[in-house]
Amino acid sequence: MRALRSNVFLSEAPALACVLAISAIVFLSGAFQAGFLSDDFDLLARAGTASVWAPLERHHFSPLLTALFKLGSAGYLPAWKWRLIAWLAHAVNTVLVHRMARIGLRQSAPMALCLAFLFALNPAGYEALAWSSAIGYALVSVPIFIALNVALSGAFSRRAAWLLAGLQLAAYLAWDWGILLAPLAGAAAFMRGLSGRKPALGPVFSLMLPAGIVWVLGLAAKLLILPGMGYPAQPFWNILSLQHLAASPLVALLPNMTVHAYQSPGGMLAAACLLAALAWAAVRLPEARLLAVLFVLCQAPHVLFSAPQSRYFYLPSAFLYGIALLLFFKLPRPRFAALLAALLAASSLWWAMERSLLWRSAWQQAQMLRERILALPEAGSGLVIVNLPDSYGPEGLIWRPYVWRNGMPGIGRSFERVNTPGAPFTWEAGPVPVLPRDSIPARYPGAAIYEAVHSRQGSQVVFSLSRFEGADGSGRKHAFPAD
Repeated sequence: MRALRSNVFLSEAPALACVLAISAIVFLSGAFQAGFLSDDFDLLARAGTASVWAPLERHHFSPLLTALFKLGSAGYLPAWKWRLIAWLAHAVNTVLVHRMARIGLRQSAPMALCLAFLFALNPAGYEALAWSSAIGYALVSVPIFIALNVALSGAFSRRAAWLLAGLQLAAYLAWDWGILLAPLAGAAAFMRGLSGRKPALGPVFSLMLPAGIVWVLGLAAKLLILPGMGYPAQPFWNILSLQHLAASPLVALLPNMTVHAYQSPGGMLAAACLLAALAWAAVRLPEARLLAVLFVLCQAPHVLFSAPQSRYFYLPSAFLYGIALLLFFKLPRPRFAALLAALLAASSLWWAMERSLLWRSAWQQAQMLRERILALPEAGSGLVIVNLPDSYGPEGLIWRPYVWRNGMPGIGRSFERVNTPGAPFTWEAGPVPVLPRDSIPARYPGAAIYEAVHSRQGSQVVFSLSRFEGADGSGRKHAFPAD
């Protein structure tokens, strides 16, 4: 086994370096250039006086992230350093995914390198790399992927058991999704018999016992420290939860489609066919069965407590890509299998580049609006901004970058926010009041009222700030046009 490990990394290191180089080029081309957005400003403002051991948000306990935000608040971590940390963690995770496939799952070099390439691009989970507030998902995946490599190595020693316990503690300190480490590692250790023979329960229990104790104590501490789990829990048989779970494979593999496409009859048929293919693979292929279990376990947090978000798919995308590749490489015609894998790789490269550039554009448009707001003349009766965007990107695209949803501290000027019904790029369920257009001037008498309006320049959405025009047509438009 040691000889295999040595040969793997010597012979495949150049190819793996090329994979990481392509990932870096995509990242540097767009998302790396983006600054802080939305919740980043809120968390930076809170972190200045917060204790590392206190929750920075009501439902998140992460000493590592709190420490990073404290450093950012003090000026030691500008946005580009956050992006660098995120990508370095991502590079480590990519190497670990390759090792897991090559050694833990005993797959061929082409399959392992293709999986590493897909994960390195990871368009579905790109938010974890591009947004400082989501960096925890990339960081916590490092101990999780190390734990999976340990669990799949077949080392049921006391040293391995204590290593898993230490990794579980590190994962808890990194981010909330550390709660997944012990269940994922336990499932991997139990199901590692790829020929159909499962290890005896005794060795698996001994291996996972220390990590299990840390897992229970960490969960108890979280429940005692935090006032809640974040979102109201919903039973997994709830129809909305089942819809989220059923749609997860499709949105993870094809993340740049529109909401309409997913909800169309064709989208629902595609989701059903994909689920059937995954189920067939899980029944027929032991390796796919293991990856399917890991993927489903990763869906539990958002199925029970939230809704699908890009950052939630950063970790489980590795398992889904693995199942897809296993299906491809089991086809009787190798050329057709290679063609399917190449199409998925090319699509992922295109989508990752789109996501990377979208985050850069979101930050650029956010900064443009900020400069316009700061340049507005002083208003004695107050300032009101209508339809300040909460998100940015093509209409209908899922998981658009957040812009000013929770980023008011980053603007540097006090004003009132209000939205109009059905305004694009706004979050109607959020805390900003939603009022009919004709009622806004009466609601804010004497105030200077401006509106964030958008236009299109080719495929790009561009914002500008204009005098608010009510339903009666009053108001002067384009006082501050886009550059």
